[in-house]
Amino acid sequence: FYQERFNEMLDRHNLFETTLAEFLSILYLPMEKSFNVLQEKLKQRTEEGNIPLDVKESYAMWLKILEGHYMNLFKSKEYTDALHRTLNKLEDFLIAKDEAIRDFLQLLPVVTQQDMDEMYKEFHLLKKRVKALEKKAGISPNTLTVVK
Repeated sequence: FYQERFNEMLDRHNLFETTLAEFLSILYLPMEKSFNVLQEKLKQRTEEGNIPLDVKESYAMWLKILEGHYMNLFKSKEYTDALHRTLNKLEDFLIAKDEAIRDFLQLLPVVTQQDMDEMYKEFHLLKKRVKALEKKAGISPNTLTVVK
């Protein structure tokens, strides 16, 4: 059973990595497009004899192009769908990882979340029992004196 959970975690990790790679490639597209557009603009300006001598001017031109491409990307359904898939795969992986870690911790002399939950439940039931017994015996829980 432990091996099953570990394999599940590895599968979820691989799915997440694949989806993340897809998302990052979508995120890189505006960079690639903006470099191509900048190259064309610089080529056009060179042919016109208007070569930008200042690096800041070329950088500002590239930045303006890049911002436009990223604005289009962030508004696109493709981007939001890829982001949604990536976050879902991340969540699936994190859940599988937590389950696998919980299984591994059960093999060690370490208190797990399940153990803590059981202890809190037992503690809550004991408190209820003590309250009921105090009420039945006529004992005030705050003063520990007999109420008459």
